[in-house]
Amino acid sequence: MSSECACAKELLVDQDLAGKRLDQALCVLVPALGLRGRRRLIEQGLALLNGRASRSGVRLRLGDRLSLGQWNPPLAEFQGQSGESPLFLEEYQGLAFLYKPRFMHSVTLAGSFAPSLEALLPSICQGLELQSSGFKPRLLQRLDFGTSGLLCAALSPEAALAFRQAESQGQVEKRYLALLCGEFALERTASQALAGGKRKVKALASKASPERWSHFWPLKIWRGKEAQELGRDLMPEDDCHEDKIKDTDSRLDFLGASVLPQALSLVMVSIKQGARHQIRAHAAALGHPLFGDALYGGEACAAGFFLHAFALQLKLAGQELRTIVRKPPWPLDKLLLQEALERALTLAQEQLEEQLVVPLRLNDAARSSKYAKSLEIDPEKIGFSSKEIKMSKAILVAVPSDAPGGIAASPSAHFGHCAFYTIARIEAGQIMETQIFANPGHEHGGCVKPVEELAKQGVEVLLAGGMGMRPLAAMQQAGIKVYHLQSQLTVGAALEAFAQGRLKLFGEDQLCKGCAGHH
Repeated sequence: MSSECACAKELLVDQDLAGKRLDQALCVLVPALGLRGRRRLIEQGLALLNGRASRSGVRLRLGDRLSLGQWNPPLAEFQGQSGESPLFLEEYQGLAFLYKPRFMHSVTLAGSFAPSLEALLPSICQGLELQSSGFKPRLLQRLDFGTSGLLCAALSPEAALAFRQAESQGQVEKRYLALLCGEFALERTASQALAGGKRKVKALASKASPERWSHFWPLKIWRGKEAQELGRDLMPEDDCHEDKIKDTDSRLDFLGASVLPQALSLVMVSIKQGARHQIRAHAAALGHPLFGDALYGGEACAAGFFLHAFALQLKLAGQELRTIVRKPPWPLDKLLLQEALERALTLAQEQLEEQLVVPLRLNDAARSSKYAKSLEIDPEKIGFSSKEIKMSKAILVAVPSDAPGGIAASPSAHFGHCAFYTIARIEAGQIMETQIFANPGHEHGGCVKPVEELAKQGVEVLLAGGMGMRPLAAMQQAGIKVYHLQSQLTVGAALEAFAQGRLKLFGEDQLCKGCAGHH
Protein backbone atom coordinates (compact mmCIF):
# COMPACT_ATOMS: atom_id res chain seq x y z
CA MET A 1 0.00 0.00 0.00
CA SER A 2 1.28 3.50 -0.72
CA SER A 3 0.08 6.90 0.34
CA GLU A 4 0.17 10.37 -1.10
CA CYS A 5 1.64 13.02 1.13
CA ALA A 6 -1.46 14.94 2.23
CA CYS A 7 0.54 17.73 3.94
CA ALA A 8 1.58 21.16 2.71
CA LYS A 9 4.50 21.04 0.26
CA GLU A 10 6.16 24.25 1.41
CA LEU A 11 6.47 26.51 4.45
CA LEU A 12 8.39 29.55 5.66
CA VAL A 13 10.37 29.13 8.88
CA ASP A 14 8.82 31.18 11.68
CA GLN A 15 10.08 31.93 15.19
CA ASP A 16 8.85 28.55 16.49
CA LEU A 17 10.91 26.65 13.92
CA ALA A 18 13.96 28.91 13.85
CA GLY A 19 16.94 27.13 15.41
CA LYS A 20 15.49 23.64 14.86
CA ARG A 21 17.37 20.98 12.94
CA LEU A 22 16.15 20.32 9.42
CA ASP A 23 15.21 16.69 10.21
CA GLN A 24 13.12 17.93 13.17
CA ALA A 25 11.37 20.78 11.39
CA LEU A 26 10.48 18.52 8.46
CA CYS A 27 7.93 16.86 10.76
CA VAL A 28 5.66 19.89 10.21
CA LEU A 29 5.38 18.94 6.52
CA VAL A 30 5.20 15.17 7.10
CA PRO A 31 3.87 14.67 10.67
CA ALA A 32 3.26 10.93 10.18
CA LEU A 33 6.82 10.17 9.12
CA GLY A 34 9.39 8.98 11.66
CA LEU A 35 12.85 10.44 12.15
CA ARG A 36 14.50 7.80 9.95
CA GLY A 37 12.05 8.44 7.13
CA ARG A 38 12.59 12.22 7.32
CA ARG A 39 16.36 11.77 7.19
CA ARG A 40 15.94 9.48 4.18
CA LEU A 41 13.97 12.23 2.42
CA ILE A 42 16.81 14.65 3.09
CA GLU A 43 19.45 12.17 1.89
CA GLN A 44 17.49 11.60 -1.34
CA GLY A 45 17.31 15.34 -1.99
CA LEU A 46 13.50 15.44 -1.69
CA ALA A 47 13.51 17.88 1.25
CA LEU A 48 14.84 21.23 0.05
CA LEU A 49 16.07 24.19 2.08
CA ASN A 50 15.79 27.45 0.11
CA GLY A 51 15.47 25.37 -3.07
CA ARG A 52 18.61 23.30 -2.48
CA ALA A 53 19.43 19.90 -1.00
CA SER A 54 20.87 20.11 2.52
CA ARG A 55 21.96 18.05 5.53
CA SER A 56 19.83 16.67 8.39
CA GLY A 57 21.69 18.60 11.09
CA VAL A 58 21.49 22.07 9.53
CA ARG A 59 19.82 24.61 11.82
CA LEU A 60 17.01 26.66 10.29
CA ARG A 61 16.92 30.45 10.30
CA LEU A 62 13.95 32.80 10.42
CA GLY A 63 12.57 33.26 6.90
CA ASP A 64 14.12 30.11 5.41
CA ARG A 65 11.91 28.27 2.91
CA LEU A 66 11.41 24.55 3.44
CA SER A 67 9.83 22.53 0.61
CA LEU A 68 9.22 18.95 -0.56
CA GLY A 69 9.84 17.44 -3.96
CA GLN A 70 7.56 14.83 -5.59
CA TRP A 71 7.00 12.16 -2.90
CA ASN A 72 4.91 8.99 -2.78
CA PRO A 73 6.28 6.86 0.09
CA PRO A 74 5.31 3.30 1.06
CA LEU A 75 3.43 2.90 4.31
CA ALA A 76 6.47 1.16 5.83
CA GLU A 77 8.25 4.53 5.84
CA PHE A 78 6.01 5.66 8.68
CA GLN A 79 7.67 4.39 11.84
CA GLY A 80 7.46 4.94 15.55
CA GLN A 81 10.69 5.44 17.44
CA SER A 82 10.82 1.71 18.16
CA GLY A 83 11.60 1.17 14.46
CA GLU A 84 8.23 -0.56 13.86
CA SER A 85 5.58 0.68 11.46
CA PRO A 86 1.86 0.96 12.26
CA LEU A 87 -0.32 -1.59 10.48
CA PHE A 88 -3.86 -2.01 9.22
CA LEU A 89 -5.06 -5.45 10.39
CA GLU A 90 -8.67 -5.87 9.30
CA GLU A 91 -11.99 -4.12 8.67
CA TYR A 92 -15.24 -5.18 10.34
CA GLN A 93 -18.67 -3.51 10.18
CA GLY A 94 -17.20 -0.13 9.31
CA LEU A 95 -14.44 -0.36 11.93
CA ALA A 96 -10.73 -0.54 11.15
CA PHE A 97 -8.47 -2.44 13.55
CA LEU A 98 -4.92 -1.12 13.68
CA TYR A 99 -1.59 -1.92 15.29
CA LYS A 100 0.29 0.91 17.06
CA PRO A 101 3.99 0.34 17.74
CA ARG A 102 5.75 1.34 20.96
CA PHE A 103 7.03 4.90 21.22
CA MET A 104 4.48 6.37 18.83
CA HIS A 105 1.75 8.76 19.97
CA SER A 106 -1.86 7.77 19.34
CA VAL A 107 -2.91 11.37 18.67
CA THR A 108 -0.96 14.36 17.44
CA LEU A 109 0.37 16.50 20.28
CA ALA A 110 0.44 20.26 19.88
CA GLY A 111 3.97 21.48 19.30
CA SER A 112 5.41 17.95 19.14
CA PHE A 113 7.69 16.75 16.35
CA ALA A 114 6.89 13.08 17.01
CA PRO A 115 4.74 11.10 14.51
CA SER A 116 1.26 9.92 15.54
CA LEU A 117 -1.20 7.25 14.47
CA GLU A 118 -3.92 9.89 14.15
CA ALA A 119 -1.94 11.82 11.54
CA LEU A 120 -1.32 8.60 9.63
CA LEU A 121 -4.97 7.41 9.58
CA PRO A 122 -5.79 8.73 6.08
CA SER A 123 -2.76 6.87 4.69
CA ILE A 124 -3.53 3.64 6.55
CA CYS A 125 -7.19 3.65 5.55
CA GLN A 126 -6.55 4.60 1.94
CA GLY A 127 -8.26 2.11 -0.35
CA LEU A 128 -10.85 1.06 2.26
CA GLU A 129 -14.48 1.60 1.35
CA LEU A 130 -15.76 4.48 3.46
CA GLN A 131 -19.46 4.13 4.16
CA SER A 132 -20.00 7.88 4.35
CA SER A 133 -18.54 10.15 1.69
CA GLY A 134 -16.48 12.96 3.14
CA PHE A 135 -16.08 11.22 6.53
CA LYS A 136 -12.53 11.28 7.83
CA PRO A 137 -11.52 8.08 9.71
CA ARG A 138 -11.08 8.76 13.42
CA LEU A 139 -9.63 6.87 16.34
CA LEU A 140 -12.07 5.47 18.90
CA GLN A 141 -9.34 4.38 21.36
CA ARG A 142 -5.91 5.52 22.49
CA LEU A 143 -2.78 3.87 23.87
CA ASP A 144 0.03 5.46 25.86
CA PHE A 145 3.16 6.52 24.00
CA GLY A 146 5.13 3.53 25.32
CA THR A 147 2.31 0.98 24.90
CA SER A 148 1.99 -1.16 21.78
CA GLY A 149 -1.01 -3.04 20.48
CA LEU A 150 -4.51 -2.91 19.04
CA LEU A 151 -6.62 0.17 18.43
CA CYS A 152 -9.95 0.71 16.70
CA ALA A 153 -10.91 3.48 14.27
CA ALA A 154 -14.28 4.33 12.74
CA LEU A 155 -14.73 4.55 8.97
CA SER A 156 -18.22 6.05 9.22
CA PRO A 157 -20.33 7.95 11.80
CA GLU A 158 -22.69 4.94 12.00
CA ALA A 159 -19.82 2.62 12.89
CA ALA A 160 -18.55 5.07 15.51
CA LEU A 161 -22.02 5.21 17.11
CA ALA A 162 -22.38 1.40 17.08
CA PHE A 163 -19.00 1.04 18.79
CA ARG A 164 -19.83 3.60 21.50
CA GLN A 165 -23.17 1.92 22.17
CA ALA A 166 -21.49 -1.48 22.56
CA GLU A 167 -18.87 0.08 24.82
CA SER A 168 -21.50 1.69 27.08
CA GLN A 169 -23.25 -1.69 27.39
CA GLY A 170 -20.06 -3.47 28.48
CA GLN A 171 -19.69 -5.32 25.17
CA VAL A 172 -16.17 -4.04 24.42
CA GLU A 173 -13.23 -5.49 26.32
CA LYS A 174 -9.51 -4.81 25.94
CA ARG A 175 -6.91 -7.31 27.13
CA TYR A 176 -3.26 -6.55 27.72
CA LEU A 177 -0.05 -8.37 28.53
CA ALA A 178 2.04 -6.56 31.14
CA LEU A 179 5.40 -7.22 32.79
CA LEU A 180 5.22 -6.22 36.47
CA CYS A 181 7.83 -5.84 39.20
CA GLY A 182 7.78 -8.45 41.95
CA GLU A 183 5.88 -11.70 42.40
CA PHE A 184 2.26 -11.25 41.32
CA ALA A 185 0.79 -14.59 42.37
CA LEU A 186 -2.97 -14.02 42.75
CA GLU A 187 -5.79 -12.83 40.55
CA ARG A 188 -6.67 -9.34 41.71
CA THR A 189 -8.72 -6.31 40.77
CA ALA A 190 -7.82 -2.64 41.17
CA SER A 191 -10.98 -0.59 41.56
CA GLN A 192 -9.62 2.79 42.66
CA ALA A 193 -10.77 5.97 40.97
CA LEU A 194 -7.97 7.92 39.29
CA ALA A 195 -7.28 11.65 39.45
CA GLY A 196 -5.44 13.20 36.53
CA GLY A 197 -2.29 15.29 36.84
CA LYS A 198 -0.06 17.00 34.31
CA ARG A 199 2.35 14.07 33.95
CA LYS A 200 0.80 11.20 35.91
CA VAL A 201 -2.45 10.13 37.54
CA LYS A 202 -3.05 9.22 41.17
CA ALA A 203 -5.08 6.33 42.60
CA LEU A 204 -7.65 7.64 45.09
CA ALA A 205 -9.23 5.99 48.12
CA SER A 206 -12.65 6.17 46.44
CA LYS A 207 -13.87 3.47 44.09
CA ALA A 208 -14.36 3.96 40.35
CA SER A 209 -17.38 2.63 38.46
CA PRO A 210 -16.90 -1.07 37.50
CA GLU A 211 -16.22 -0.35 33.83
CA ARG A 212 -13.11 1.57 34.97
CA TRP A 213 -11.67 -1.33 37.01
CA SER A 214 -8.54 -3.23 35.98
CA HIS A 215 -8.54 -7.03 36.42
CA PHE A 216 -5.16 -8.79 36.70
CA TRP A 217 -4.39 -12.50 36.14
CA PRO A 218 -0.88 -13.97 36.74
CA LEU A 219 0.62 -15.95 33.85
CA LYS A 220 4.29 -16.51 34.79
CA ILE A 221 6.77 -15.47 37.51
CA TRP A 222 10.57 -15.17 37.22
CA ARG A 223 12.64 -15.08 40.44
CA GLY A 224 16.24 -14.35 41.40
CA LYS A 225 18.85 -15.08 38.75
CA GLU A 226 16.17 -15.99 36.21
CA ALA A 227 14.53 -12.58 36.67
CA GLN A 228 17.85 -10.76 36.34
CA GLU A 229 18.71 -12.61 33.14
CA LEU A 230 15.31 -11.65 31.73
CA GLY A 231 15.91 -8.04 32.75
CA ARG A 232 19.20 -8.05 30.82
CA ASP A 233 17.50 -9.55 27.76
CA LEU A 234 14.91 -6.77 27.77
CA MET A 235 17.44 -3.95 27.87
CA PRO A 236 18.53 -2.36 24.57
CA GLU A 237 21.76 -3.69 23.11
CA ASP A 238 23.00 -0.27 22.01
CA ASP A 239 22.76 3.32 23.12
CA CYS A 240 20.53 4.46 20.28
CA HIS A 241 17.34 4.20 22.34
CA GLU A 242 18.19 7.25 24.42
CA ASP A 243 18.68 9.28 21.24
CA LYS A 244 15.36 8.01 19.93
CA ILE A 245 13.39 9.32 22.87
CA LYS A 246 15.15 12.60 23.55
CA ASP A 247 12.78 14.47 21.25
CA THR A 248 9.61 13.04 22.84
CA ASP A 249 7.45 14.62 25.48
CA SER A 250 7.50 11.34 27.43
CA ARG A 251 11.26 10.95 27.77
CA LEU A 252 11.18 11.25 31.57
CA ASP A 253 8.98 8.16 31.71
CA PHE A 254 11.73 6.01 30.18
CA LEU A 255 15.20 7.44 30.79
CA GLY A 256 17.25 6.37 33.77
CA ALA A 257 19.82 3.82 34.77
CA SER A 258 18.59 0.26 34.30
CA VAL A 259 18.13 -1.80 37.47
CA LEU A 260 18.20 -5.60 37.44
CA PRO A 261 14.98 -6.95 39.00
CA GLN A 262 14.76 -9.53 41.79
CA ALA A 263 11.40 -10.82 40.53
CA LEU A 264 9.20 -10.22 37.48
CA SER A 265 5.65 -11.30 36.68
CA LEU A 266 3.88 -11.58 33.33
CA VAL A 267 0.16 -10.90 33.76
CA MET A 268 -2.96 -10.47 31.68
CA VAL A 269 -4.98 -7.32 32.34
CA SER A 270 -8.57 -6.76 31.28
CA ILE A 271 -10.41 -3.42 31.15
CA LYS A 272 -13.73 -2.25 29.75
CA GLN A 273 -13.33 1.51 29.33
CA GLY A 274 -9.78 2.74 29.80
CA ALA A 275 -8.64 6.01 31.33
CA ARG A 276 -5.28 7.76 30.93
CA HIS A 277 -2.47 5.62 32.44
CA GLN A 278 -5.13 3.37 34.03
CA ILE A 279 -3.24 0.07 34.01
CA ARG A 280 0.06 1.73 34.94
CA ALA A 281 -1.50 3.53 37.92
CA HIS A 282 -3.58 0.54 39.05
CA ALA A 283 -0.59 -1.83 38.87
CA ALA A 284 1.40 0.59 41.03
CA ALA A 285 -1.51 0.86 43.49
CA LEU A 286 -1.45 -2.93 43.88
CA GLY A 287 2.23 -2.74 44.76
CA HIS A 288 3.46 -4.11 41.42
CA PRO A 289 4.32 -1.28 39.01
CA LEU A 290 5.29 -2.09 35.45
CA PHE A 291 8.94 -3.03 35.04
CA GLY A 292 10.66 -0.06 33.43
CA ASP A 293 7.89 2.39 34.40
CA ALA A 294 9.95 4.73 36.59
CA LEU A 295 7.17 7.34 36.52
CA TYR A 296 4.99 5.03 38.64
CA GLY A 297 7.72 3.57 40.85
CA GLY A 298 8.85 0.65 38.68
CA GLU A 299 12.46 -0.49 38.45
CA ALA A 300 14.17 1.53 35.74
CA CYS A 301 14.83 0.01 32.32
CA ALA A 302 16.29 1.98 29.41
CA ALA A 303 13.95 0.08 27.07
CA GLY A 304 10.88 1.57 28.76
CA PHE A 305 7.96 -0.40 30.22
CA PHE A 306 6.31 -3.47 28.69
CA LEU A 307 2.56 -3.15 28.13
CA HIS A 308 0.82 -4.51 25.02
CA ALA A 309 -2.86 -4.52 24.03
CA PHE A 310 -2.96 -8.03 22.57
CA ALA A 311 -6.70 -8.66 22.20
CA LEU A 312 -9.83 -6.64 21.52
CA GLN A 313 -13.22 -8.29 21.96
CA LEU A 314 -16.46 -6.62 20.97
CA LYS A 315 -20.04 -7.53 20.24
CA LEU A 316 -21.96 -5.03 18.17
CA ALA A 317 -25.76 -5.03 18.24
CA GLY A 318 -27.09 -7.93 16.17
CA GLN A 319 -23.61 -9.30 15.47
CA GLU A 320 -21.54 -12.22 16.73
CA LEU A 321 -18.70 -11.69 19.18
CA ARG A 322 -15.54 -10.58 17.38
CA THR A 323 -11.99 -11.10 18.73
CA ILE A 324 -8.86 -9.55 17.20
CA VAL A 325 -5.43 -10.65 18.44
CA ARG A 326 -1.91 -9.27 17.92
CA LYS A 327 1.25 -10.70 19.52
CA PRO A 328 3.57 -8.32 21.43
CA PRO A 329 6.88 -7.34 19.80
CA TRP A 330 8.87 -8.06 22.96
CA PRO A 331 12.34 -9.68 22.93
CA LEU A 332 11.14 -12.70 24.90
CA ASP A 333 11.57 -16.37 24.04
CA LYS A 334 9.08 -17.06 21.23
CA LEU A 335 7.86 -20.33 22.75
CA LEU A 336 7.37 -18.72 26.16
CA LEU A 337 5.53 -15.79 24.62
CA GLN A 338 3.29 -18.10 22.60
CA GLU A 339 2.46 -20.17 25.70
CA ALA A 340 1.63 -17.02 27.66
CA LEU A 341 -0.57 -15.72 24.87
CA GLU A 342 -2.41 -19.06 24.61
CA ARG A 343 -2.91 -19.09 28.38
CA ALA A 344 -4.30 -15.55 28.28
CA LEU A 345 -6.68 -16.40 25.43
CA THR A 346 -7.81 -19.53 27.28
CA LEU A 347 -8.65 -17.41 30.31
CA ALA A 348 -10.60 -15.05 28.09
CA GLN A 349 -12.51 -17.96 26.51
CA GLU A 350 -13.38 -19.42 29.92
CA GLN A 351 -14.89 -16.10 30.90
CA LEU A 352 -16.99 -15.99 27.75
CA GLU A 353 -18.25 -19.51 28.37
CA GLU A 354 -19.41 -18.44 31.82
CA GLN A 355 -21.42 -15.66 30.08
CA LEU A 356 -20.57 -13.06 32.71
CA VAL A 357 -20.81 -9.35 32.02
CA VAL A 358 -17.78 -8.67 34.26
CA PRO A 359 -14.74 -10.89 33.50
CA LEU A 360 -14.70 -13.97 35.71
CA ARG A 361 -11.96 -14.12 38.33
CA LEU A 362 -10.88 -17.13 40.36
CA ASN A 363 -12.77 -15.97 43.44
CA ASP A 364 -15.71 -14.35 41.67
CA ALA A 365 -19.09 -14.53 43.41
CA ALA A 366 -20.54 -17.06 40.98
CA ARG A 367 -17.62 -19.44 41.36
CA SER A 368 -17.37 -18.90 45.14
CA SER A 369 -20.97 -20.02 45.54
CA LYS A 370 -20.09 -23.22 43.63
CA TYR A 371 -17.17 -23.80 46.01
CA ALA A 372 -19.45 -23.34 49.02
CA LYS A 373 -22.01 -25.83 47.71
CA SER A 374 -19.43 -28.45 46.78
CA LEU A 375 -17.76 -28.20 50.19
CA GLU A 376 -21.10 -28.14 52.05
CA ILE A 377 -19.96 -25.12 54.06
CA ASP A 378 -22.10 -24.19 57.02
CA PRO A 379 -22.74 -20.41 56.89
CA GLU A 380 -22.68 -20.36 60.71
CA LYS A 381 -19.03 -21.46 60.69
CA ILE A 382 -17.69 -18.87 58.30
CA GLY A 383 -17.77 -15.08 58.28
CA PHE A 384 -20.15 -14.79 55.33
CA SER A 385 -22.55 -16.99 53.44
CA SER A 386 -22.62 -17.63 49.71
CA LYS A 387 -25.68 -15.39 49.60
CA GLU A 388 -23.69 -12.55 51.15
CA ILE A 389 -20.91 -13.12 48.60
CA LYS A 390 -23.39 -12.64 45.77
CA MET A 391 -24.45 -9.37 47.40
CA SER A 392 -20.82 -8.22 46.96
CA LYS A 393 -20.35 -7.29 50.61
CA ALA A 394 -16.88 -5.83 51.09
CA ILE A 395 -14.86 -6.87 54.16
CA LEU A 396 -11.44 -5.88 55.46
CA VAL A 397 -9.40 -8.93 56.45
CA ALA A 398 -6.08 -8.74 58.34
CA VAL A 399 -3.35 -11.39 58.41
CA PRO A 400 -0.36 -11.22 60.86
CA SER A 401 2.64 -11.31 58.51
CA ASP A 402 6.39 -11.74 58.62
CA ALA A 403 8.52 -9.03 57.01
CA PRO A 404 8.13 -7.47 54.50
CA GLY A 405 4.36 -8.10 54.59
CA GLY A 406 2.09 -8.43 51.58
CA ILE A 407 0.44 -11.40 49.89
CA ALA A 408 3.75 -13.14 49.13
CA ALA A 409 4.91 -12.96 52.77
CA SER A 410 4.64 -15.83 55.25
CA PRO A 411 1.89 -15.64 57.89
CA SER A 412 3.26 -14.97 61.37
CA ALA A 413 2.75 -17.79 63.86
CA HIS A 414 1.47 -15.50 66.63
CA PHE A 415 -0.91 -12.57 66.39
CA GLY A 416 0.85 -10.09 68.70
CA HIS A 417 4.48 -10.80 67.75
CA CYS A 418 4.21 -10.25 63.99
CA ALA A 419 6.18 -7.56 62.14
CA PHE A 420 3.26 -6.40 59.99
CA TYR A 421 -0.44 -6.91 59.33
CA THR A 422 -1.43 -7.38 55.69
CA ILE A 423 -4.93 -5.92 55.29
CA ALA A 424 -6.98 -6.96 52.26
CA ARG A 425 -10.34 -5.80 51.01
CA ILE A 426 -12.37 -8.79 49.88
CA GLU A 427 -15.47 -8.24 47.80
CA ALA A 428 -17.63 -10.78 46.01
CA GLY A 429 -15.26 -13.47 47.25
CA GLN A 430 -12.26 -11.81 45.55
CA ILE A 431 -9.17 -10.01 46.84
CA MET A 432 -9.58 -6.48 45.51
CA GLU A 433 -6.64 -4.61 47.06
CA THR A 434 -4.13 -4.91 49.92
CA GLN A 435 -2.13 -2.64 52.20
CA ILE A 436 0.57 -3.26 54.82
CA PHE A 437 0.16 -2.00 58.40
CA ALA A 438 3.05 -2.10 60.89
CA ASN A 439 2.41 -3.81 64.23
CA PRO A 440 2.16 -1.01 66.85
CA GLY A 441 3.69 -3.31 69.50
CA HIS A 442 2.93 -3.74 73.19
CA GLU A 443 4.60 -0.70 74.74
CA HIS A 444 1.31 1.04 75.49
CA GLY A 445 -1.80 -1.01 76.02
CA GLY A 446 -0.25 -4.48 76.09
CA CYS A 447 -1.62 -7.15 73.79
CA VAL A 448 -4.87 -5.21 73.38
CA LYS A 449 -3.11 -2.34 71.58
CA PRO A 450 -2.86 -4.14 68.19
CA VAL A 451 -6.57 -5.00 68.46
CA GLU A 452 -7.48 -1.35 68.96
CA GLU A 453 -5.37 -0.27 66.00
CA LEU A 454 -6.86 -2.92 63.71
CA ALA A 455 -10.36 -1.84 64.74
CA LYS A 456 -9.47 1.77 63.85
CA GLN A 457 -8.44 0.55 60.41
CA GLY A 458 -11.93 -0.93 59.95
CA VAL A 459 -10.79 -4.57 60.06
CA GLU A 460 -13.70 -7.01 60.47
CA VAL A 461 -11.88 -10.35 60.20
CA LEU A 462 -8.48 -11.57 61.40
CA LEU A 463 -6.77 -14.76 60.21
CA ALA A 464 -4.38 -16.02 62.90
CA GLY A 465 -2.28 -19.10 63.60
CA GLY A 466 -1.96 -18.58 67.36
CA MET A 467 -3.57 -16.31 69.96
CA GLY A 468 -4.16 -16.16 73.70
CA MET A 469 -7.52 -15.78 75.47
CA ARG A 470 -7.10 -12.09 76.33
CA PRO A 471 -6.53 -10.78 72.78
CA LEU A 472 -9.24 -13.13 71.48
CA ALA A 473 -11.71 -11.62 73.96
CA ALA A 474 -10.60 -8.13 72.90
CA MET A 475 -11.21 -9.08 69.27
CA GLN A 476 -14.72 -10.23 70.08
CA GLN A 477 -15.46 -7.01 71.99
CA ALA A 478 -14.20 -4.98 68.99
CA GLY A 479 -16.47 -6.95 66.64
CA ILE A 480 -13.58 -8.62 64.81
CA LYS A 481 -14.10 -12.28 63.90
CA VAL A 482 -11.03 -14.51 64.18
CA TYR A 483 -10.40 -17.49 61.88
CA HIS A 484 -7.68 -20.11 62.13
CA LEU A 485 -4.98 -19.99 59.45
CA GLN A 486 -4.51 -23.76 59.35
CA SER A 487 -1.44 -24.57 57.21
CA GLN A 488 -1.36 -21.87 54.51
CA LEU A 489 2.20 -21.04 53.42
CA THR A 490 1.60 -17.47 52.25
CA VAL A 491 -0.63 -14.59 53.23
CA GLY A 492 -2.18 -14.70 49.76
CA ALA A 493 -3.05 -18.39 50.13
CA ALA A 494 -4.64 -17.68 53.52
CA LEU A 495 -6.76 -14.86 52.09
CA GLU A 496 -7.80 -17.06 49.19
CA ALA A 497 -8.79 -19.89 51.56
CA PHE A 498 -10.90 -17.46 53.58
CA ALA A 499 -12.53 -16.01 50.44
CA GLN A 500 -13.49 -19.55 49.39
CA GLY A 501 -14.99 -20.28 52.82
CA ARG A 502 -12.41 -22.93 53.78
CA LEU A 503 -11.30 -21.50 57.15
CA LYS A 504 -13.00 -22.16 60.50
CA LEU A 505 -13.64 -19.78 63.36
CA PHE A 506 -11.04 -19.78 66.12
CA GLY A 507 -11.88 -22.34 68.83
CA GLU A 508 -10.43 -23.64 72.10
CA ASP A 509 -8.15 -26.04 70.22
CA GLN A 510 -6.38 -23.11 68.57
CA LEU A 511 -5.82 -21.06 71.75
CA CYS A 512 -2.22 -20.97 73.01
CA LYS A 513 -2.05 -23.18 76.13
CA GLY A 514 -0.27 -22.55 79.39
CA CYS A 515 -0.33 -18.76 79.40
CA ALA A 516 -3.42 -16.61 79.18
CA GLY A 517 -1.42 -13.73 77.76
CA HIS A 518 0.51 -15.72 75.17
CA HIS A 519 -0.36 -14.63 71.66
